Amino acid sequence: MKRFSKGWQFAALILICVVGSAVFNTLNPNGLVLRDDPEGEDNEALVPSSVAPAANSDVFEKHTGPFSESGFPVISWAEMKTLLASVDAVAVDARPKWSFDAGHIPGAVSLPFSFTTVEPEALFANQYDRDRHLIIYCGDTDCERSEYLAKKLRDQFQYAHLWLYEGGYEDYLRQEH
Repeated sequence: MKRFSKGWQFAALILICVVGSAVFNTLNPNGLVLRDDPEGEDNEALVPSSVAPAANSDVFEKHTGPFSESGFPVISWAEMKTLLASVDAVAVDARPKWSFDAGHIPGAVSLPFSFTTVEPEALFANQYDRDRHLIIYCGDTDCERSEYLAKKLRDQFQYAHLWLYEGGYEDYLRQEH
């Protein structure tokens, strides 16, 4: 019987590891995060497809407007202003810190979304109660960071009252300036 050289054995082992990892990544609902770029072309491959619906609370049941694909109530600027004035709500900016520093909705807190870390969210969770209403926004209607952050806060930190401000910071600027 012919023996394979150590080089071929090593190559076969690497191939088995790569194939095994690909199978695991495909079967695992959380997948393996390969990059931290929610704005990239392959976003859907990085976001779990089996995401639980938003928490069933009376707040969500009373919402008559649209909901995101992940089950979060989507609100306009007028609805956001009303919600901020009527309940103990916090506006959360999911954009990168440099965007927040360049301008943000007054009173908002910065919580930049990241696929690869949970430390900022853990610090946030230590400051803000899980029953607090969080209105998460991004730069504009094409930015998906707000929904990714909402999923992360719901799934990993058990926040129950999450809202998405549809138009983001650009809409706020159009409405208020």
